[in-house]
Amino acid sequence: MKDGRISIDIQTAQYPASELHGTFLQSSGSIVFSAPPAAPQLADTPLTANDAARFLIQSTFGPTRAEIDALTGKRQIDLNNWITAQLALPASSHDTATDADYVAFAKPSGTALSRSTARRRGGNLPLPRPTSSASVSRSP
Repeated sequence: MKDGRISIDIQTAQYPASELHGTFLQSSGSIVFSAPPAAPQLADTPLTANDAARFLIQSTFGPTRAEIDALTGKRQIDLNNWITAQLALPASSHDTATDADYVAFAKPSGTALSRSTARRRGGNLPLPRPTSSASVSRSP
């Protein structure tokens, strides 16, 4: 031990020649944590429209013009408040929105299940037939 030659060897019935082997090495580390220097302070300048759009692209599913305009000219504290407000909103459901769109735009008559429910159950629903007078050709 004093020479720094400590190892561990774990043997099992399935691996009698050693399943795990490890060696402990002496190091010159410290048990005292030394924190790294603080990150540099960001400049608290008003957001440009490009800054606001970039922030919204990274934090939403896509910004609208109204959202970009609402954040243009704001500062860092305003972004913190925006994030807090977003986290306080109720969660939205992708399935609920998909079902609503399907019912509003594409649900064939006589279909009992929504598309997302059918997908969850492993089935496929037929696509609706075109309602326009244009002919649709399908090749086999």
